[in-house]
Amino acid sequence: MPIQWRIRDLLDLEFFLSGNNPLPDGFDRDVYLAFAETRSAPHSRRELIRYWLDRRRERETAGDRENTLPGAVYAELIVLFRILLAMLALFIGATVTWSLLSYQGQQPVNVFTCLWVLLVPQVLLLLLLLVGSVFRGTRIIRSFFLLYPLMAGLARRLFRRVGGIMANRMTADNRERFRSTVGLLGQARTVYGSVFLWPVFNTAQLTGIFFNLAIIATLLLRVTITDLAFGWQSTLQPGPETVHRIVQSISLPWNWLVAPPLSHPTLDQIAGSKMVLKEGIFRLATRDLVAWWPFLAFSILFYGLIPRLLLAVFGYVRKRRALKTLDFAHAACDRLVQRMQTPRINTESRPYVEKVPPPPRLHPVEPMAADAISGQTPAILIIPQELLAQFDPGETADRIRTCFAMNPVETIPAEIDAVTDGKRVSTALGNLPDGPVRIVILQEAWQPPIKETLSWLRGLREAAGNSVGMVIALVGKPMAGNPFTPPTDTDRTVWERSIQGIGDAYLRVEPLGKGDQTNE
Repeated sequence: MPIQWRIRDLLDLEFFLSGNNPLPDGFDRDVYLAFAETRSAPHSRRELIRYWLDRRRERETAGDRENTLPGAVYAELIVLFRILLAMLALFIGATVTWSLLSYQGQQPVNVFTCLWVLLVPQVLLLLLLLVGSVFRGTRIIRSFFLLYPLMAGLARRLFRRVGGIMANRMTADNRERFRSTVGLLGQARTVYGSVFLWPVFNTAQLTGIFFNLAIIATLLLRVTITDLAFGWQSTLQPGPETVHRIVQSISLPWNWLVAPPLSHPTLDQIAGSKMVLKEGIFRLATRDLVAWWPFLAFSILFYGLIPRLLLAVFGYVRKRRALKTLDFAHAACDRLVQRMQTPRINTESRPYVEKVPPPPRLHPVEPMAADAISGQTPAILIIPQELLAQFDPGETADRIRTCFAMNPVETIPAEIDAVTDGKRVSTALGNLPDGPVRIVILQEAWQPPIKETLSWLRGLREAAGNSVGMVIALVGKPMAGNPFTPPTDTDRTVWERSIQGIGDAYLRVEPLGKGDQTNE
């Protein structure tokens, strides 16, 4: 059975990926080995990350029942949020309808006023949604332009406030991390697309459903317990025939279900319910005055309630589809998978022979999982031309296979020109088969990224697309016999902060130089 991801799972995943809670050495690797023992290669990244998330949850909550994860808090808050909105929609719908249907026995309720207040705004919103979806393809979530992103922002602020109610269930550190994680709602579109906006869309439809239910229930209640009279009038003075054609057109969706006079008033009933202000109600017949309420109820049902029900089903299906298509290929997940698939590393000193340090020796003592090599992600290696004489492409590719579990299939000598190098990247990507691919960019860490470098990286991103993982592989100052020296902590921090300023969730910085290390 395929793994089903939920939004609460994504929140917990980001919570753990961005957190600083210490883990025992080898935790990620042990989780991977346990996963690989029960499953055959090639392994699904979605299933692997979900397995890690479940084990991480177990560890986080073991022996601490007070510790509540962001996903659980979100699930409680979204239910509370929807209940509050549903109650508000019921109250507003019932109050407005009850007020419109107030009848003192002197002047009938104008059916046009009821339609204008209760139905026209809803129809206009639906038309705006339809027009927006047509002009923006199937991206219906954007069809309200900034409406749903605005609602997402309001929801985030509400979650932060309501989250204080559950503050005593979380530690101080977890409260801070939860607040930062809530910021993902509606913001992490680069990584998760519209996943975090669909709950807002669905909540809006749920609010509309309860609003229309309140209208219909209040209408039926007033009809049952009071003697309501409906009529129509307009300053434009349309004739009964014109009004009859209008109501016939409005009632087309349910004319196949019921026939006049239940579907809509007949021509005689429309003529008999026309209100003339100076003549009052005395000349109007009761059978004509009560003929309008079924038409009003059907109008709310077919133009208000049913479209909201259909949109709610549509939103639920699209949310499930959006969750199913997540590839978990952004930088944080790449780091996690890399940690899980990399054998444990121990440092081993070599006997001093000469001042020139010898190249590192690799001694694998832990068997590599079956898919650690065969399942390596294809990569495009980019090496600046001034570094080609210093870093052999073949040796660099071998080191990338060892350190990043990626297989460079093509090497591009970069001219550090966004247009030229971007075209080469596009061509290289076009030559690869469909599937996950990464771009590895070799850089010397001791040379900090300048404005031109960052602009060049943005040009490569534009050429590669928004969801192609890019890794900046850092090396330190080269030494004789070993160009792959590790970058200093200061240099690496400078690069990481500069890259974070770009705001690219699929771009990460990793050290390629490891020093004298051996696998054990």
